[in-house]
Amino acid sequence: MKKILLLFLLLPFIGISQALSGNYIIKSTNAAPFNTLTNAVTRINSVGAAGPVVFLLDDTSYSNTTGETFPIIITQFTGTSATNTLTIKPNIGKTVTITATNRNGFTGVPAVIEFNGADNIIIDGNNATGTTRNLTLINNDAVNFIDRTVLWVASNGANGATNIDIRNTILKSNIRNQQARQLSGIYSGSNELGLNNNININNAATANNATTKITNNEFINVRQGVYINSSATLKTSKTALESNIFGSTINTEKPSLPIYMINTNDFTITNNVINGVLNDNTGNPSISGITIENGSNYNIKRNTISDVILTTNHIIQYAIFISGTQTNGVISENKITNIKNTGNGIIRTLSLQMNATTSANMLVANNFISDITTTGTTTNGASGIQIQSGRNIKLYHNSVVLNGNQNNISAALNINAGTELDIINNIFGNTSTTGTAYSVYSTVAASSFLNIDYNDYYSARHIGFLGGNRTTLANWQTATTKDRNSINVIPTFVSIADLHLSGTNAAFDDKGTPLAIIPTDIDEESRSTVAPDMGADEYNRCKISSTWNGTNWSNGTPTLSIKAIINGTYNTQIHGNITTCELTINTEKTLTITSGKFVEVQNDVTVIGNLIIENNGSLIQNDDDAKSTGIINVIRNSSFMKQYDYTYWSSPVAGIKLSNFKESYLYYSFNDAVDNWQFESENTIMAPGKGYIARAPENDLATQIVSTTFTGVPFTGLIELPIATAETGSLGLIGNPYPSALNADAFLTNANNKDILEGTLYFWTHNTAIAANTPNPGSGVFAYSGDDYASYNLTGSTVTTSPALSGKTNNNNNRPQGNIASGQGFFAEIKETAPATKKLVFNNSMRVKGENGNTQFFKTKAAKGTSNTTLEKNRVWVNITNEQGAYSEMLLGYITGATNGYDNGYDGKTFSSDSFVSMYSILGEENLSIQGRSLPFDEEDSIPLGFENTIGGTFSVGIDSFDGFFTNQEVFLHDKKNDATVNLKQGRYTFTTEKGTFNDRFELKFKDKTLGVENPELVQNGIVVFKNGSQIQLVSEEKNIQDITIYNILGKSIYQKKNINTLEHTTNGIQTQKQLVIVKIKTEDGLEITKKMML
Repeated sequence: MKKILLLFLLLPFIGISQALSGNYIIKSTNAAPFNTLTNAVTRINSVGAAGPVVFLLDDTSYSNTTGETFPIIITQFTGTSATNTLTIKPNIGKTVTITATNRNGFTGVPAVIEFNGADNIIIDGNNATGTTRNLTLINNDAVNFIDRTVLWVASNGANGATNIDIRNTILKSNIRNQQARQLSGIYSGSNELGLNNNININNAATANNATTKITNNEFINVRQGVYINSSATLKTSKTALESNIFGSTINTEKPSLPIYMINTNDFTITNNVINGVLNDNTGNPSISGITIENGSNYNIKRNTISDVILTTNHIIQYAIFISGTQTNGVISENKITNIKNTGNGIIRTLSLQMNATTSANMLVANNFISDITTTGTTTNGASGIQIQSGRNIKLYHNSVVLNGNQNNISAALNINAGTELDIINNIFGNTSTTGTAYSVYSTVAASSFLNIDYNDYYSARHIGFLGGNRTTLANWQTATTKDRNSINVIPTFVSIADLHLSGTNAAFDDKGTPLAIIPTDIDEESRSTVAPDMGADEYNRCKISSTWNGTNWSNGTPTLSIKAIINGTYNTQIHGNITTCELTINTEKTLTITSGKFVEVQNDVTVIGNLIIENNGSLIQNDDDAKSTGIINVIRNSSFMKQYDYTYWSSPVAGIKLSNFKESYLYYSFNDAVDNWQFESENTIMAPGKGYIARAPENDLATQIVSTTFTGVPFTGLIELPIATAETGSLGLIGNPYPSALNADAFLTNANNKDILEGTLYFWTHNTAIAANTPNPGSGVFAYSGDDYASYNLTGSTVTTSPALSGKTNNNNNRPQGNIASGQGFFAEIKETAPATKKLVFNNSMRVKGENGNTQFFKTKAAKGTSNTTLEKNRVWVNITNEQGAYSEMLLGYITGATNGYDNGYDGKTFSSDSFVSMYSILGEENLSIQGRSLPFDEEDSIPLGFENTIGGTFSVGIDSFDGFFTNQEVFLHDKKNDATVNLKQGRYTFTTEKGTFNDRFELKFKDKTLGVENPELVQNGIVVFKNGSQIQLVSEEKNIQDITIYNILGKSIYQKKNINTLEHTTNGIQTQKQLVIVKIKTEDGLEITKKMML
């Protein structure tokens, strides 16, 4: 029994000395040692750890009054390891505050918790498994002369603190000490205490503190947020500061040095927010957001630094300050803004003041620096980036803009000293209109620049200073002897504080040069590997993407705001059309655009794999700044051709030789300057926008379609085609330069093109069989008839006759309706008054969207997706023909925008003379195949017609089709020679003629007789309608008139009367100018009668 009792008495003492493992709740009502955090830490310091240990803080407050003794010192305890860690955190659901207060007026509190050579310690302020900050550590020391901190990472002799992890915690000082004293959130240095518990900050760590992680903490009312103080021989290493918050909106709580690191290696400072920096220390001349002295192998990345204010009595202001001996540092993707000097100091926003002899290998890239302003009385200036000294410094892709007024000398880039400077792809802007403003101010010689090029410089005063003021870019380029590819352009940014590129920057986009070391931009979006943007932002309109895997889209169907990535076989016939923001086709993957289908891309097309556009398929790019990269294949089929026939071609891709038309052996272009054909060799490279003709094989009598594949980089965006003019005017053989249809109206109405072209386009139709002695022959022994050109302008189009190639369907009996197919060449008449130096313009806004927009040479359907204003068009097509197939057509239209004089774009001259037969309208001295006339329509119009023929005999004139108000408008042909008038709406008019030209025989009329009270007209069923003064009178012989409605030509009702039930009716109250009206009558038995008349 005594043995049992002895064993029982010994058990508690054995438990007390056992190493800790597991979770321990720290609560004031618990038994010691877990009633205070101080006691719990003392226990683990004593007994060590046998596994992971977690101290769960269950009380809301821990302080001197609850039994804590500060600083709580954690030492190197036994059993600690990477797995046997000590974690201090709030218990689940608890919000905890630990407050350390000085014991008397002389003895201060150096820290709340000190890691004295301790390893593998975690302070986690989250009360669950997230990132909320539920733990606040407060140093409430009121002793004014004590240097103090909240958490102290201290070395202990030769034993440094290792693997310290501080996260999700609020680190706060309640009371500020004297201005010159340290007041930090986390201090990493020696463990030496001075008098009255003062931290001896003048002594660096006596051992290497290593692997400290400081993550997602908030620092309040401290002067130094994180202060790492190491010696040159015992450097702190592997420190990681990530996603912490420093600063305040309250001036008295703002830090002066949020991050301050001396003698540190292998560290990262990423994703931290420093917002609100101010120095209340009149004895310390500088402030800085991030300061690094003597660092190596580090990355300062993706931090935001703003609201850094320099006030009176302070000298130098930095957002980032790098000094001393530095090697292998990277400063990238940081956003620095709102840097203000309201006092008399100097702004050096990002300053490099490094050892001049050591190769720093310093990379500063993809940073935003903006909104820098000097508003005080200082005579000092401001710099965005300043190189005060250093060797081997690379500035790549930075956007630095001083967009506020400055005093004295200010520069986006200021170079006081330095060698081996590599400055590429940056934006350096200074919009200050006060002081002396520069983009670049350099006191070093041009020889100090290893490279300086592909930068954008702009300034309200001087581009640069190098041996003197360089006011222009050319002056600066002369001074540097480099910088040949730099530009002077003001980009469009989102805002002063946000230097992301915004909207269209046509003069700026893609002006950089690719740097393999910088594959992404400030947002880590991929840069162009061909022509990236200068500055930190690669303007990417398409931030969301969806990838096709051969079956499905990864992120939904692409739209004009979603990029499409083809990573599997895609066929538009099977999977549908694609509308996308950008298009990328990956290696060995294929996108096929089938006939009548399309792919519409707002911006860039990048082809690494394969893009095949089958005949009549379309690739459309919308933005004129869009780029095309990679090779595509465009298949185009000609119309049916016969031996010796020609096809009019234009290339939709770059680099195509005429020998690409393998079935041809004769090639011509058209020389505008001499107004004649020009022979071209098979090695001629087809110019964008220019037309060429290629002849069909001479040894094949059968009709055939010639299929050609254009392989190359597709043309896109703005294309300009130089045009010459013969003394008497000339024709230009031009062509559609895109792998999609071109909207003819948009091409003709372009402001530039209107000054060059008469406004009618002519399309070769392959209509008349090729033979000797054909009227209006082309070049060579074999003849090509001028009858075979269909015409088009804003009024409409005319066609040629029925197909010459028996049994084949051709373009000739289908009118051009506004879309010019990909690969199509065509003629346009050039004005004699065209400017001496002139270029026709093509751009992406002219390209036709939608299905079936690219289906045939010269003939396509109405343009879908174009933005042209809709014109009112009222047209009638009149043709002349004979039984042998001679054919000619003219068009008359009453069109919005046309006048009754000659109008470019609305009136089209006959293309040639000496045809078999040609009919035209006559306007002054011009013979027109297309005539546009003004609205409103006048029924009294009389249009002279002329015709010429080379064969004589019997011909007939008739109407092919009509639209608009001509649907209900009678059209009469008056033959003056035979004194005959025929209603062409009711049938054709046949006549005989000899060979020759006849311009005074025919005229079109629209009224056979005048309707009036003295000349009533019988409509039908015994109803007479006639004009009576300004009103209309109706008389019925038998049936009562039930209802009457009168419409104007726009279809608007101007008079209505119901339930009349009489044999006669006269309107009243019609007040309108002379115009054509439509009278709709309904009789008592339901019969409806419609009559058009002039009121």
